[in-house]
Amino acid sequence: MLHGVLNMPIDLWCTDMLDQKQRHSRYLEASARITRQESEIAELKATQETVVSAIEVCKDLHKQIAELKESLTQVLQVMDCAVDVNELLQYEQDRIAKAVKLVGGW
Repeated sequence: MLHGVLNMPIDLWCTDMLDQKQRHSRYLEASARITRQESEIAELKATQETVVSAIEVCKDLHKQIAELKESLTQVLQVMDCAVDVNELLQYEQDRIAKAVKLVGGW
């Protein structure tokens, strides 16, 4: 009904006071609706900006996590090598200790 009143051609308007009051009431209703919708649009735009910012932060975090994962993988590989070297050194140290013990026992 609101659109019907707002879109009614002028030549269909009545000139009596009741018609004018009703039309004026619809104009006020339309104005209030426009004001409310403008406010809702502003809130939605603010929410949209917040969401877009959050998405950008998430993208950055995802990239940083991937880089950290790669770094940790490299660290674990180095640690595995260090363990292997340590085990080899321990084995050689044991062999030397046995050799020294044998030589010392002569």
